[in-house]
Amino acid sequence: KAAPKAPLVPLLISVQTMEILWVGFHFAGIEWTEVDEVVTSVANVHLAHMPWSHSILTTALVALAFGAIGLRIWKSWPIAGALAAGVVSHIALDLLLHAPDIQIAPGMSEVKYGLGFYGSAPAVAWLLELAYGLIIWRIVGGGKSLLVLIVLFNAAAFTSYMPFIGGESSETPMEFARFVAIQIAVTLPLVYLLTPKWMRGQTTFGASPA
Repeated sequence: KAAPKAPLVPLLISVQTMEILWVGFHFAGIEWTEVDEVVTSVANVHLAHMPWSHSILTTALVALAFGAIGLRIWKSWPIAGALAAGVVSHIALDLLLHAPDIQIAPGMSEVKYGLGFYGSAPAVAWLLELAYGLIIWRIVGGGKSLLVLIVLFNAAAFTSYMPFIGGESSETPMEFARFVAIQIAVTLPLVYLLTPKWMRGQTTFGASPA
């Protein structure tokens, strides 16, 4: 709301940039995930090595880059700040939900951070994610279609957070990465399409907002 003219597409990209980098680094073998022999919930998926896509330092650098791009293209400090905040918001939420798997910087793996809800209380993590989506929807004043989308997407993920539902299954790290990639490719366009037009920003590339 501090940058009402910020264009929605760059904002949506900003909040998922670190995850997009994680997918790319995972496919390239630079970062990797470990899964238990039996996967019944997100508690059985361990993000073992992701120092580039999910470290605090790289997040800060990417946020600065987004801010610089926003300032360069739209000549607006509020838009630059919104894009930078979008990048930072991802790691902030991950620190709340992840197991301790986020390090300060590449090469500093001795100490990692994360409150651990995914591993210790996945049901609580699901509730927190749903609550976050609803709170943000309320703050920005989204329409009914966007509300339905938020609820449906979280409902679809319900079994992934509840180990007592759905029985046992096996999953490889690469299957998990592909799932995340598909999730990003599906959710971002749908969020854009179902966001009210007045929330999509008023600026154009190269134009200086009033």
